[in-house]
Amino acid sequence: MRVFDDICVILDILKLIKEAILMLERTYTTLADCYLYILRIAIFFKQMPMNDYRSLKNSCIKAFNERYKEFDEDIYLLAFFFHSQYKGAGIHNTQFECIQKTALNIWKNLGYKKTSGLELKAQFRKYLDQDNPYSALYSNNDGPF
Repeated sequence: MRVFDDICVILDILKLIKEAILMLERTYTTLADCYLYILRIAIFFKQMPMNDYRSLKNSCIKAFNERYKEFDEDIYLLAFFFHSQYKGAGIHNTQFECIQKTALNIWKNLGYKKTSGLELKAQFRKYLDQDNPYSALYSNNDGPF
């Protein structure tokens, strides 16, 4: 019975990775989608039972952390934040501050003044809180075409 349980855990890991790969191969995949799958994989590894699978869990976490370093950029978090399907779901205050700083740096590099950056910060807060005009529901059929 133990071998069967071990195989089921490995199959669950492989299924999640397969889903991530298939999602990445779609033509309409965004950076936010990539970031979301990275988070899903991290949550899965974090929730693995430690007692029975300590070695496997530690190996998975080590491999994940090495790959995550490639995506640990504030610009990816900004893309996830603005994706209309996720709308910053699960963003913590410290992450929100990083997102704002990243956007304000982009804003400054585009030549906008600091005073307009204050308005940008206010719009970020409205977006995170889903206040008007950012309270509209998202449909998978929404898009540029």
